[in-house]
Amino acid sequence: MAAEANITYHLNLEMESSCPDDILNVDAIASNGEPASDVELRLVLYYPYQGLRALKHTDTSGHTFFELTRNGTYRIYINTEAYDHEQYEVFDYPESCPPPPPKQMNATVAVDCGNLAAGGNAMLTMNVTEGGIPLKDVFARSLHWSSMSSSTGAIALPLEQDDYFVIFEKEGYTSQTVFLEEPCVFND
Repeated sequence: MAAEANITYHLNLEMESSCPDDILNVDAIASNGEPASDVELRLVLYYPYQGLRALKHTDTSGHTFFELTRNGTYRIYINTEAYDHEQYEVFDYPESCPPPPPKQMNATVAVDCGNLAAGGNAMLTMNVTEGGIPLKDVFARSLHWSSMSSSTGAIALPLEQDDYFVIFEKEGYTSQTVFLEEPCVFND
């Protein structure tokens, strides 16, 4: 009940986003702790401005939800005469959602020293996977070269002389570093 003996309660909104489902759950609660039913809530995407995105009423338990279709700053306008309330509440999305954790990649490096004694080339063969599935477009680099992995997750390059690192990077994945310590004996 909103009013008892000329007492008007204040209305508060409790909001929680569901990540990554893009759902904003809203509970309207009166200052006496009771749920506020049949409160009209208007969801407006304020920045970047898109205007009214949804209009809903709270159910008997004071609950409703909104589907969030874009990132940005939203205002939830409150419309009821049964309670004292702010004109609107502000909700930032996706700032309230943490980014997903990076995925793990597995980089393997095989060295083929070839026939260096006969003047042949040494090759470096690398494969990048995630859970056994090849990863395309992984950026691999060392001090003197860089390349992208193919659709099979493979990269093959001439082997450099001396010790060096190979670094593997892809957006959304943890980077991997492999150290090669004088893998072949080169003839000078």
